[in-house]
Amino acid sequence: MAAVEARLARLLGARVKEYGLQDLQCHKCKQIATDHLGGGCKQCGGYLTNTIRPDAARKRLAVFRNLAAYHGFELLQQMADFALGRT
Repeated sequence: MAAVEARLARLLGARVKEYGLQDLQCHKCKQIATDHLGGGCKQCGGYLTNTIRPDAARKRLAVFRNLAAYHGFELLQQMADFALGRT
């Protein structure tokens, strides 16, 4: 069970990292932004949005939290709660 929890913890960490390092996409022309420091799209001037929606990311993290609660994985539970801002 410890190996399963460790694997799930690595997957959770990968999901959190994936969300933090995601690309930004123009809402208007759907181009991926090459300059994240600018306030808008270099092509059309549209505003930039996340490629991974925040609600979808929260749902993914909630799955890890629910798995941890069901199986009694304390470390995974703490990691998921922290990632979800429930510390």
